[in-house]
Amino acid sequence: MLQSEAVQTNVAGALSALASNPDSCKLIRTSGGIDPLVQLLTSRSKCEWHLECLPCGSWWCTGTNDELLINATAAVGAAAKLKENMDSIDKLDGVRLLWSLLKSSNYEVQASAAWAIGPCILNARDAGALVRSFVGGVELVVNMLRGENDQVLAAVCATVAEIARDEENLAVITDHGVVPLLWYVRLQGLRGQGSWCYAWLATSCIQATQHCAKTSPRPLPTAAFGATTGSALALKTQ
Repeated sequence: MLQSEAVQTNVAGALSALASNPDSCKLIRTSGGIDPLVQLLTSRSKCEWHLECLPCGSWWCTGTNDELLINATAAVGAAAKLKENMDSIDKLDGVRLLWSLLKSSNYEVQASAAWAIGPCILNARDAGALVRSFVGGVELVVNMLRGENDQVLAAVCATVAEIARDEENLAVITDHGVVPLLWYVRLQGLRGQGSWCYAWLATSCIQATQHCAKTSPRPLPTAAFGATTGSALALKTQ
């Protein structure tokens, strides 16, 4: 995409919205849109020459365009809802790039990347192996549950729910203490009753814990089941 960052940002946002339609989602791939979208996940910001940029020593700064990354991750995640699209994303190493963006200093980029990883895992040909191919990737996701940003926590909980579909990966996240963390996050979220963001957060947590409870190869803390019930009742009162 040899366009300005503003154009790229708007186009990525438009493609993200268009991908909600299956036919349009397919068209993104057949028209050659997957490759440039994945390339946007490595975007760096071009900045004007002014005092703040002098330390970088050139026209280009090493910072990222967060708005562009937010739209690009959303578009890649939306496109991944079709298995054929996901095949292309995987071949282009798109999932690894999304995973690396979980380390972004921008919470919105983190959240958007986490939301995008979910459909990638769901529609991968071998989701279990894909997740395990990222050294330290599962541990990174679980540790993100210790954060405090509600949008990031909601997105990460949704990612955990997809990771938990694979028995081997579920064993790994269980060893990393995922269930107590989900319980803690959910209880923290429910303190903010009346806020749509907290309800969204709690719902994502419930889905993740239920997945773990149903398929875990080892016993889970009984407190996790009580937390799930309590959370569900609380949501019904919203």
